[in-house]
Amino acid sequence: MLIGGGEAAELRARVVDFGLARVTAGQPSQGAAGESTLMGTPAYMSPEQLLRRPVDARSDQFSFCVALCEALTGRHPFGADEPGATGEQVLARIVAGQRPVGERGVPGWLREVLRRGLMPEPAARYPSMPALLRELRATPERRKRVTRVVVGVALVLVSSVVTWVGRERLGAAPCLEVVDELRGVWDGPVRSASRAAFAASGLANAAEVWQRVEPRVDEYADTWVVARQRICRVGHEGAQTPEMLELGEGCLQRRRAELAGLTALLVEADAATMLAAIEALDRLTPIAACDDVEGLRREVTTSESGAQPAALEAMRREILVLMTRVRAGHAQEVSPRAVALADTARAQASPTVLAEALFLRGLVEEALGEHDAAATSLAAAVHEAIAGRHDRLHAELAVRLVWLHGVQRRQSAEARAWAVHAGAAIRAIRGEPILAARLLDHRGSLASLEHDYAAAEGLHRDAITMRAGPSPHAHIDVAMSMSNLGLALLSQGKVAEAGPQIEAALERYREVFGPQHPTVAALLSNLGQAQIVAGEPERGLALLHEALALKERSLGREHVALMTTLNNLGNAYGELGRAALAREFYRRALAIGERAFGPDSPRLEPMIHNLAFEAWQEGAFDEVIRETTRALEIQRQVHGEANPILAPTLELLARGQLGVGHREQALATIERALTLAGPGTLEPTVRGSLLLSAAWIRRAAGATPERVRALVDEAEQLLGPASGLDPDQASELAALRGP
Repeated sequence: MLIGGGEAAELRARVVDFGLARVTAGQPSQGAAGESTLMGTPAYMSPEQLLRRPVDARSDQFSFCVALCEALTGRHPFGADEPGATGEQVLARIVAGQRPVGERGVPGWLREVLRRGLMPEPAARYPSMPALLRELRATPERRKRVTRVVVGVALVLVSSVVTWVGRERLGAAPCLEVVDELRGVWDGPVRSASRAAFAASGLANAAEVWQRVEPRVDEYADTWVVARQRICRVGHEGAQTPEMLELGEGCLQRRRAELAGLTALLVEADAATMLAAIEALDRLTPIAACDDVEGLRREVTTSESGAQPAALEAMRREILVLMTRVRAGHAQEVSPRAVALADTARAQASPTVLAEALFLRGLVEEALGEHDAAATSLAAAVHEAIAGRHDRLHAELAVRLVWLHGVQRRQSAEARAWAVHAGAAIRAIRGEPILAARLLDHRGSLASLEHDYAAAEGLHRDAITMRAGPSPHAHIDVAMSMSNLGLALLSQGKVAEAGPQIEAALERYREVFGPQHPTVAALLSNLGQAQIVAGEPERGLALLHEALALKERSLGREHVALMTTLNNLGNAYGELGRAALAREFYRRALAIGERAFGPDSPRLEPMIHNLAFEAWQEGAFDEVIRETTRALEIQRQVHGEANPILAPTLELLARGQLGVGHREQALATIERALTLAGPGTLEPTVRGSLLLSAAWIRRAAGATPERVRALVDEAEQLLGPASGLDPDQASELAALRGP
């Protein structure tokens, strides 16, 4: 019978009535010695009853939940109905905390109630049977779930047979059994092993991370089961062609492979896995992608010569497993296999599989800092995805290339070209919102790098609006958009607007990751910088130190993730004129980075530059020359000889050369910087500083007043009114204007 709003209330009442009857009939009786006498059916007994331990009303609660679970799913929650099951096996499953069999066919709110009632320890259950019943009555209304349920309930006391059919008629028994397809992927043993691995990891906030990972895996697994049951029912009803069923099942099996790749890491969870697990979950392909039957059909219409379909499908699933491992922080170990898979896929002449294999290789290369190689691999993957008519992968790759070229490689023209390409690819898949919002964010980051902060603000606002629609997407991406918006506002001087955006992002990060997760420190750091810009230096420094302490507690004092926060603290103390403290933080960050990446890693270049700047502030000119020379070598390797990004470092080198009395060298160096940094290539205040340094060095080298004055006029215009200049700049301008 079809049960709507009123009928659903009747169902809840009947469930509660059944509970009250169970309490009355199941009271334990006491023997002469005051110990419980084992009475009733063992399959429905609590573990304390089976172990002859003291029992109370919470034991009846367990028995009630066993019966209710069997009523709703048609299965004993711990497999007592399985052929050959023994009492010892059932008890072992209960004590191990294995999840009830078939529970994913039950609405989420009711599943949570059952889980608590079936906890092996009485203290973990509800405090009383009335408390459990109140939860059964209240939960649907409290969570405002509007659920239509198809239910048939028949309780026969002799056989204890109760049937229940969920919202979309579950139909034949085989469709209930699809839950078993997640055995070994996400079931009781995998869950228990994962929980134990987190607990044994030594990471300070491991329990907190697990509390957030577990329900997210549940959510993905539940969605998979629902989709798999739907396909199963359609197949039994003959409502779809065999081709369509095969396409849908193939897609779901690939989603299962992605999930398996992640859960296989959870059971051996090291620190890298735990820190990346939540973000890796956010990057799993949505189950909804399997609803695009037309897109799936196009993927398989391209001729796939040289290999059997089963072999190609096995490769696709392996690639998905490895992608998940890369996103969970294991790029180095995946690298050899990624190269081999790309070679094999190319030999098989399969554009779809080759596109996915090249995508995997590009992700590995990007994670290892090989950005040029990653750009080549991902661009090749795009061409194969187009050849294979793999539209969603085509769009995902194009969006990734916007980020890679724009942010990682600082190649704005290429990034803008890929942004146009990505926009067209997204429109071809009906404006897929996850990718569309991500593209807006990448374009916003690109605009910020080009110093167009007003455009960046608009793009990040659009991304937030898109994600806040009727179907919100990507838990982490929303927080990133808010943070990016805050930074764009901050760069425009809109301090009052920036703070609330970063604070909102911080709260969302805490919600997603937990308050002690090191990722939260990045937002604390941004908020601290915002407070400093807003004229609250003590509050800002307190937030930055809180961010550092959070990472130190979770990761230890030498972890590479501390580099960014130490660099930000150096920046903050430098802006406050406390150069000696700034240098201490930069040096500590560099020491960690050198141990992790080697002394010539591109990741160290910003900190080396910053250290040189603070050395110049303190008059340590030999150190300025040494550090800027080192930074320039790295910049040339990454960006080439002619990139404007070299100009500020050349400026610092010229200042150091002037400081030790090498005027001719300083003049040659600053003129080279001016050649690289033409109008529009640098942020106005950065170019203004460069022009001011050039004017100062030209005058020291004996240039004519006219050549000096032209630079001073432009520098003053770019740096703003005198009231906005820092004291050193104001003093130099005054000296240059003087006789």
